[in-house]
Amino acid sequence: MNSNPTKPLPSIWEIIDRIQYTLGLEDSFWAGVLNFTPTQLVRNRFALKPLSLVQVEQLASALRLGFENLITGSIDYRTLAQHHSGNQTHLPEKYQHCALGKRRSNLVILNFIENFFGWRERATVLRYFQMNEAMFANPDAPISIAFGADLLDYLVKYRLDAKLIPQIGKHSFLTTSPAPVRNELIDCKSVSEIYERMCSHIVEKYFEKNFTYQIQKMDSGSCVVIAKPNRLLLDQLGRKKPYKPETEMVRIGIASAYPQILDLPSAQVIQSASMWEGSSSIRYEINYEHAQSVLKKRINIAGRDLSQLLN
Repeated sequence: MNSNPTKPLPSIWEIIDRIQYTLGLEDSFWAGVLNFTPTQLVRNRFALKPLSLVQVEQLASALRLGFENLITGSIDYRTLAQHHSGNQTHLPEKYQHCALGKRRSNLVILNFIENFFGWRERATVLRYFQMNEAMFANPDAPISIAFGADLLDYLVKYRLDAKLIPQIGKHSFLTTSPAPVRNELIDCKSVSEIYERMCSHIVEKYFEKNFTYQIQKMDSGSCVVIAKPNRLLLDQLGRKKPYKPETEMVRIGIASAYPQILDLPSAQVIQSASMWEGSSSIRYEINYEHAQSVLKKRINIAGRDLSQLLN
């Protein structure tokens, strides 16, 4: 969907012509949306007269496209046709490719946008990516890692200080972790066990298959986790590293929030890439001493209470 920044932007009328050809819309549609008479439409079109910003926005809204997409011509025309025909759940082609993630993770970023910037901004973002709410009705449906990366790019470009991105990760994990995740962790006797279960199967089961997570080293207060991208992901995307700094900041936020699903303090997570230069794997150093201390006190208190009941 992204236009080539070195290529001249197409005329708005050139874009309209292609949309009209794709969707088979009559001239009456364009005249109505642009507030032209049929004669004015013909004259303006023939003269390639620029449209006003208000007219472009009206047209973008009518077509459920982003303003910038319409101006630049960065439109997925196949998706546009699918949506026009009534198939509102059709993902843009870019996000169908190597769809190893689940929409739950993206849904919470959208929720974050709505909570902090309002529902209109959420609607604007969805239009920008030629998407809609129907696509997220099933949070377990697959989607490419590319959508999360593009969504974060949008936030950094238009709305958010990059330093706050880890908070999105933490927010996403805590607001979308389904009850089954908590149920799978509720009997953990240590924070180390929380990370063991998350890395061994819970992340893949409920969130994504873009990466596999392996614990390289662990003690009572910390662990080192290696995230290795799925080989299928690398092969299909055609590059060695399928992530951007922004997406890694989100993962740091998510990993720090694992203990919080059991109402424990968050962990401290550091991404270490120095020893992994030239590698597609990522190394995370995680410290959860504080969370472990709180959990230990909780278990001791519960044990004393049980002992008193038995006596």
